[in-house]
Amino acid sequence: MKCNPWRWLWGIPLLAMWFWITFVSERAPIESDLALRAQNALEQAGQGWAHARFDGRDGVLNGRAPSSEDREEAAAIVRGVHGVRVVTNQVTLLKAMDRFVWSADYSKNQLILSGFVPNEQVRVSVLKAVKSRFPDVDILDRLKLARGGIEIKPWLEGVSFGLKQLSGLERGRLEFINMKFSLEGLAPSYAVYKDVCSALSKGAPSGVQLAKQDVSPPSVSPYTWRAKRTASQLVISGYVPSESSRLQLFEYSKKRFPKLAIIDRMETAAGAVPGWVQATGVLIDQLALLEEGEAHMKDDALGLTGRAPSKDIADQISNVASEDVPDSFTMTTDLTFPKPKPPRINPFVTSIDAQKSRVRLYGYVPNDEERAKLIQIVGDRFPDRTIVDDLKLGSGEPQSWRACLAAGLMGVKKLGAGVVNLVGQSVSVVGETMDEKLAANLEGDVRAAANRACSSRVQVKLNLPPEPHLNWSVEADGEGRITLEGEVPNSQTRSDLMAASKRLFPKAEVRDQMVVVQSFAKNWNRVAQTGISLLSKLRKGRATLSGQELVVSGEAKDTAVASAVKGQLKKLSVRGYSGRGELTVRSDSMIWAEDEAKRKAAADAAAALAANRQAEREAEQREAEKREAERLRKEQEALNRAREAAKQEALKVAQQRAQEELLRKSQEMARRKVEAEAEEIRRSQKISRTKEAELDAKREATRKKEADACGLAMKKIAQSGVIRFKFASSELDQKSHATLDEIAKQAEACSSFRIVVSGHTDSVGTKRRNMSLSQKRAQSVVDYLVQVGVEKSRLEGIGYGESRPIAPNNNELNRAKNRRIEFDVK
Repeated sequence: MKCNPWRWLWGIPLLAMWFWITFVSERAPIESDLALRAQNALEQAGQGWAHARFDGRDGVLNGRAPSSEDREEAAAIVRGVHGVRVVTNQVTLLKAMDRFVWSADYSKNQLILSGFVPNEQVRVSVLKAVKSRFPDVDILDRLKLARGGIEIKPWLEGVSFGLKQLSGLERGRLEFINMKFSLEGLAPSYAVYKDVCSALSKGAPSGVQLAKQDVSPPSVSPYTWRAKRTASQLVISGYVPSESSRLQLFEYSKKRFPKLAIIDRMETAAGAVPGWVQATGVLIDQLALLEEGEAHMKDDALGLTGRAPSKDIADQISNVASEDVPDSFTMTTDLTFPKPKPPRINPFVTSIDAQKSRVRLYGYVPNDEERAKLIQIVGDRFPDRTIVDDLKLGSGEPQSWRACLAAGLMGVKKLGAGVVNLVGQSVSVVGETMDEKLAANLEGDVRAAANRACSSRVQVKLNLPPEPHLNWSVEADGEGRITLEGEVPNSQTRSDLMAASKRLFPKAEVRDQMVVVQSFAKNWNRVAQTGISLLSKLRKGRATLSGQELVVSGEAKDTAVASAVKGQLKKLSVRGYSGRGELTVRSDSMIWAEDEAKRKAAADAAAALAANRQAEREAEQREAEKREAERLRKEQEALNRAREAAKQEALKVAQQRAQEELLRKSQEMARRKVEAEAEEIRRSQKISRTKEAELDAKREATRKKEADACGLAMKKIAQSGVIRFKFASSELDQKSHATLDEIAKQAEACSSFRIVVSGHTDSVGTKRRNMSLSQKRAQSVVDYLVQVGVEKSRLEGIGYGESRPIAPNNNELNRAKNRRIEFDVK
């Protein structure tokens, strides 16, 4: 049967329709599956802000990206989904904000969130944190998406920290601008106020900073305050309007009562009458004029009771208080005062002149009772001397008059003789001594005895005879013999030097060739023993002490020993003496090479000598054989004897010459071999020294770079943190502990370096006091670092006082810059 293809044409439309129905029915499930898997992939990668829709297997990506990198990453994630053919990226970027602001306003039962978040995931995290802190509060979300200069993780931690503080307030506002935040509001109780202030003072999470804190305490009524002064302390209690007012009042009280312990029992609360700060300042000023007393406040009523030094001062306090108190307050006073004192002396001068046989008292004394007590004290100090009393009565003596005189008397007692002058609040001691240690320590002893009761000054003339000019030496020959020779100042020094030599050279024979030349010597013995100690570190050498110069010469086993000895001599810390080293380095390898060359030369010479002796024995044997043959042939060869003898003699001479030539050549070869080996050793040593020097230079450069990096890290920590001390004291403020803990961590990260802690002050006060204060403050920092784990041997505290300012001392801001602690890594 013949096939007609035209019959099949009617089936083509049906086949096309079947394909179209299949495509349409399967297209929607494919698109839905791709969209679901793409969205899951975006969510898992943290890019849930992006959304993909599909036309078949072709995707279109939409959304607003936090950054260009996130935009490209989201597109790459969708392209990586199995089954996706192409992706059209229609993602736009969020608006970039230079000031990335976020805030939370809380009042009554409502919290309003405003500002920006970088993406929806962060919005969810913020809302979750808000709801956990404010479970029963209506939350109004006005947050918008935007890009900005924040790090998301520390920013979220900072927001959580701030919300925790805000949740405790009755009402308030938390605001972030970039990575800095501020908190303001009203605390419902003093306990909450104290907790919030404490949390903020301890520091926000790492990465965010507190820009402003304005949290108000609750209001109280009646608003009371009290300051009670005794002979040793000032106790302040009651309420203050703010922490700044509290700190201002505390600092002002310390200035007005520098010698009293200030005890702060104040609490912060609202409700103060306007003019509270001025009113309390007036009360503190007048209380400072009293010998003892109490100032109190209840709302707008002020009162002052106590004992005034005189009637004039009592009248002055009453008049000044009534004039200076703000109009919103009323003031009452109830003051007592003693009878009039003798004529006032200004400055109030009391002097004590202690000589070998008598002690003269002159100047002024407050009353006869104090005169008797002073004479008793002087008599106890100098029981064997006559006391001459030329004192006169006068008033106006310093508050710690007797304590200051006792401190000066203690200094003169140690000197044996001298003069004590107390002028106002300053005591001075003048004298002389032959005791160098006493001269160095007396000023500190007098200052400690005065115990801040008054300033002190010590002028001690040191009368020391000069050190002797002697010639002495000690020599170690490297073979077990130690020889001490030359001049020594006394027999005890001679014994000490012998003992030191036997101790430092226990296996050596110690020879004493020293001569005693009697003379005064305070430091000579110590310098000579230093020479013996340094000599013990060398293979052999000599230590010479000529006059006041110590010279150590000899051979060291390596460069490190030579450098150490020279360094100790250069840093010789004995007054009037200097040191110098003249050292060569002779290592074990050099000694071995020299011994090996000698051994080879000896072996070659021995071999040549043996060969010579063998030749001689052979010649003797031949000579014996010749004589025997000569005896047998004597009769037969009588006519030829002369010619044969001559022949044998010529042969003997030739042999001897040959043997001498052989010996000469062997000796020449041995000499050249020794020279070649010595030259090779010198060349190797030169290369080794060059490499060692390069290696040392690289090590030093690396070490300096690491030390500079550590120093820069510590400087940044110190600049970003707080290192403070209590007023006019070396006691660290607790706020400094966090910064010093970070310094300690950095110090442990730089454990191979030494750290010099330097203290600096402004120009307020005397240079001597500032130098002492800066040294004590530097040492306080060192002590704290040691306490938290830094090795003490790596730390050194140095005080520079006011000698290194970084700004002019012309205002309070610049003086604050100059009061600082610095860290130098070496």
